[in-house]
Amino acid sequence: MINMFKRFKNHAAIVLSVSVLGYLASCSSSSHGKSVYSQNLTCEKQPTYALDIKSIMDASCVSCHNNARRTDGVSVSDFAGTKDCFANGEGLCSVHHDCSPMPRNAPKLTDIQLNTLRCWVKNGCKQ
Repeated sequence: MINMFKRFKNHAAIVLSVSVLGYLASCSSSSHGKSVYSQNLTCEKQPTYALDIKSIMDASCVSCHNNARRTDGVSVSDFAGTKDCFANGEGLCSVHHDCSPMPRNAPKLTDIQLNTLRCWVKNGCKQ
């Protein structure tokens, strides 16, 4: 009976480990990369950071994700930080509320803002 319990305990630990790894992988950049958010996406224009993205970041993100505070280790107060955050899919995942929802304690970005960000990433995060 004890031997059976040990086998069950080992089996449960393996199942739990695989489940946790699967969950973590589902929030990785590979599963939330630009391909997920650019499916069926038509971009009428090619947004740039300077003309389109910076104003979204300044209005909704920079108060927490700046060089001084770096909430969650992220700063989107300049082009390089914003590109790093969005090019790997993590930023898109967050603003779409598919993983850590951003902005926190504030309304979700508008569909126009989300599509602008998606098109920016789809087109290579131009400065």
